[in-house]
Amino acid sequence: MKDARRELGFLLKHSTIYGLGNLLSKAVAILLLPLYTRHLTPADYGVMELLETSTSMLAVVVGVGLSSAMTRYYYEARSDDARRHVVSTTMLLVIIMSAVVLGGASLFTPLLSQAIFGDSKYAYFFLMSFGALGLGLVIDLLLVYLRVMEKPLAYVAISLAMLVTTVALTVYAVAFRGMGVEGVLLANLYAKVAFAGAAMVYMVMRIGCVLDRAVAKSIFSYSWPLIPSEAINSLIGYSDRYFINHHISLAAAGVYSLTQKLGTVLHTLVTSPFILAFLPKRFEIASRGNAAPLLSMVYQVYMLVIVTLTLCLALGASLIVGLLTDSAFHEAAKYIPLTAASMVLLGMKYHFQFGILYSKKTKYIMYTNAICLVVQLGGNALLIPAFGVWGAINAYMITQVVTLYFYHFYSQREYPVDLKLAWTLRLFVAATIPYLLKAKLSTGSVVSEVFVSLGALGLFVALTVAFRVLSVSQFQEMIGRLRSLISPARVRE
Repeated sequence: MKDARRELGFLLKHSTIYGLGNLLSKAVAILLLPLYTRHLTPADYGVMELLETSTSMLAVVVGVGLSSAMTRYYYEARSDDARRHVVSTTMLLVIIMSAVVLGGASLFTPLLSQAIFGDSKYAYFFLMSFGALGLGLVIDLLLVYLRVMEKPLAYVAISLAMLVTTVALTVYAVAFRGMGVEGVLLANLYAKVAFAGAAMVYMVMRIGCVLDRAVAKSIFSYSWPLIPSEAINSLIGYSDRYFINHHISLAAAGVYSLTQKLGTVLHTLVTSPFILAFLPKRFEIASRGNAAPLLSMVYQVYMLVIVTLTLCLALGASLIVGLLTDSAFHEAAKYIPLTAASMVLLGMKYHFQFGILYSKKTKYIMYTNAICLVVQLGGNALLIPAFGVWGAINAYMITQVVTLYFYHFYSQREYPVDLKLAWTLRLFVAATIPYLLKAKLSTGSVVSEVFVSLGALGLFVALTVAFRVLSVSQFQEMIGRLRSLISPARVRE
């Protein structure tokens, strides 16, 4: 029990701090929504989304597996020199891969622009996006290094500095210069140039510049199955944008982009910081032996938090969209609840795949993602032409369910953890009933929306007890533990 309380305390403190840092690094998109929706059309927003989507998919090829491998081998290293070699080798591999892949891709930007937008005039936009991507990978590596060094305050400081710089440059370019999408891209590029340069200087001074061939071989052997599997995963997550653009319109892609930005906000604020704190830590926990009960308890706490917050977001979606955006984007409100629910399934994935990662049998991730790519593309092709944005969201939901099934199947063979599937289903039902009732009772009045939403939250709490998701005594015990965990303590810097 002491180990459980200590690990939960670590997770709460570090997840909170990383949550702030992650919020700051991702908050640009949210903070600038009022600016974007008042100075850009839905079609402009669609252009930005497809540029971001294409760049994100390319990022997978460049180095998604490298940072993950660095984290894994950093904790296996037995000396400071060995750990420095792991980090410096990863840094050089990221730079080399970025130069080769992005340099090659830049040669084809006119063709890429023509294929996606039906016009080659956006080739310049792709060049700026690729440049920002390569620089951003260097910054991301620095942030990973700070996480493994358990320096969350430095992580937050850098994220805050990047946020202020990017927002200031974007406001100037879009609001004062009227540069539209080009201004957004230039502001992001200039900010990345400044911070990537500083990141490289810091890391070289701190860890040196050594390419250890043995370490590089180990990193590639761990990461290469993740690269094709994550490339497939990106197609699963982003291919629907291309289908929407092709079958509906660029403006519809813009509205869908806004839906994703708001519907995934809890993934940014809660799941991502949790992952940043817990993914490296759980390998250490598992190395002690008999970690399954603790991993199971962490899963339950995570699910209670994320499902409760997702219900709050779903209940307040229309108010949030009305507050942040122009009327041309208000349609997005009706799509947010189901999008947020799909992010809960995505967050579950990180718990379900642990056995695969711990056993280092990452080939199972590749197999699973290959199957799910077929499911996702098939769902997009069938559902989007028939149901539009609703079809895109439902296709993604189906794919996430299939993903969880296979991850659970493979992981339980390698490292069994009781993930309380029946308990999880009861939790979902307890959250769904209040939301459906609130949707039925919605009147459009702000005051009535607030009161009905509060009533729905009260019903959710009652149902968690009625469905044996959480007993009264467990609820009281959880509140007591949280109070003790939140007690003043210094975070190691």
